[in-house]
Amino acid sequence: MSAKRQSKGKANGVSRKKSKLDEDEPPVLSEEEEDDDNDQRSDDDDNNMDELTEDNASLRVKGPDHIGIVMLTGGTNWDLNGRKSVPKGCKSIGRNLYEPHLFEPLKDTRIRLVASSCNSAHTIFITEEGKALSLGRNEKGQLGVKDLIRRDIPTPIEGLPDHAIVNAATGRAHTLLLTDRGAVYSCGDNKNSQCGVKSKDPFITTAMRVSNTFYLYDYSLFIIPYI
Repeated sequence: MSAKRQSKGKANGVSRKKSKLDEDEPPVLSEEEEDDDNDQRSDDDDNNMDELTEDNASLRVKGPDHIGIVMLTGGTNWDLNGRKSVPKGCKSIGRNLYEPHLFEPLKDTRIRLVASSCNSAHTIFITEEGKALSLGRNEKGQLGVKDLIRRDIPTPIEGLPDHAIVNAATGRAHTLLLTDRGAVYSCGDNKNSQCGVKSKDPFITTAMRVSNTFYLYDYSLFIIPYI
């Protein structure tokens, strides 16, 4: 075979191999097409979450068995707790309680769970019926009551489904709530995506369901039940 024909054959071989590789490579998407693709994946995640709650209607996550009344001791100025002074424009009311007191706003309410943490100045109450109430500091929307205004009386959290709430956890300025169907809802500070919802808003003021896939940085950890 002449050198010319060998050279041509090799060139054709390379060309055919390159074409095969080109076929295997994923198509290059424009930014607009990538956004559409991400939206479709988000919709798929929502559908998966809907299937989780609908197809497993018999699933029930159990909360604590005990029921009780709420007692309170310590600082009651939610804007001051954990700070040296009250920020400008915040309320300076709320005295310190030096021994346990019956919490009057909930004296006639049977409570199954009280959720708070040492680095948060807000509290979540879950009633015997599975209703979630919030109280305290609300600068980032962590109370889930549609605004950023402090609450001194337990207030129902907005945006939750009819399913019972069985557990809750609080970060410094965000909140996680678990339903009896195994779904997690969140509200509050979201500047680092710690709420785990498909929103870039820095504050989530109404409880939203945590996405099926998400990225948490500042941050949230939780356990959901096996299906």
